[in-house]
Amino acid sequence: MKKKTIALCLCLLGGGMLSAQAPLAFASTEKSEAIKPIKAMKAKDLTLEQLFRAKSYFGKTASLLHFSHDARYLAYAWNPYGEEGNDLYLYDSEAGKTTRITSPAVMRNYDAPEDWDRFDKKLKQKEKEQAERQAKAEAQAAYLRGEKVDLLQWENAAIEELKRELAEKKTKELAEKAEQKTDANKTEKKQDKEKELWELRDELKKKLAKEKLKANDLYPGIENLVWAKQGNELIFQYRGDLFRLQADTAQIERLSKTDKVERIVSYNADDSGYLYMDDKRIYETNFAKGQLRQLNPEFIYGDEVEKKYLLSSTILSEDKQWMAIT
Repeated sequence: MKKKTIALCLCLLGGGMLSAQAPLAFASTEKSEAIKPIKAMKAKDLTLEQLFRAKSYFGKTASLLHFSHDARYLAYAWNPYGEEGNDLYLYDSEAGKTTRITSPAVMRNYDAPEDWDRFDKKLKQKEKEQAERQAKAEAQAAYLRGEKVDLLQWENAAIEELKRELAEKKTKELAEKAEQKTDANKTEKKQDKEKELWELRDELKKKLAKEKLKANDLYPGIENLVWAKQGNELIFQYRGDLFRLQADTAQIERLSKTDKVERIVSYNADDSGYLYMDDKRIYETNFAKGQLRQLNPEFIYGDEVEKKYLLSSTILSEDKQWMAIT
């Protein structure tokens, strides 16, 4: 009953149903931004565009809720601050305290600097696109009400920015040719014909398609977690690598760093190690000895030895003697 009550409260909080209450205090590894007060509005003045915004007002539901073996700790993934990705939180039922374990500030220490350069750049792009979508929705609503609105202002601004980028690119190319001692004078004298509007729109379409946000462009947060069978520790996944967390100390230990996507399966029956899988194999490793053993035979195509079946998921029996693979 205790587990169900705590889990239900977290689901309600994450879904925004308890958002009217004061926010819970977290022992966080970083300072969250101060929550800006929302200007009071009369109900009659609210519109659908203001309620259902491009950047939603609704909170996110907690996920991956798992209790430790003794039900003292509850680990879950949540995003209460409107950031990217769901981070790992740990609730201690004895102390009555919630601790935020992972965050962008913490996990950037485990990534290459160029990864976070991309995350930061793409986050700014996403925020700009959200603000633009919101402004367009409100402008279209105003236009339908008969107000005078320029619905092409965003396209015109994007085209002007594209023109500047094309001009900078051309200047850079001419400078490189001059350095290479090519016939730069003739090139400079040759004036490019100014692009027509339809050509600029075509270029803009290509640019937007190229810069479209992909799943790995933003901070992903954690993906999965598994508790130990006997101890108060867990293993979680982050960007295809595995990390070990001691619940009592909130200490994070990196277990893997490879170019393959690794997924945690389970701890061993005695917690001496753990099982994990990639796309084709399932492995067992030992914490103390560092031994690594492949558990499953590789499933190959009859006519093509080099071609192997991919693994989707696996489930272990309670005593870890049997394994079901899909």
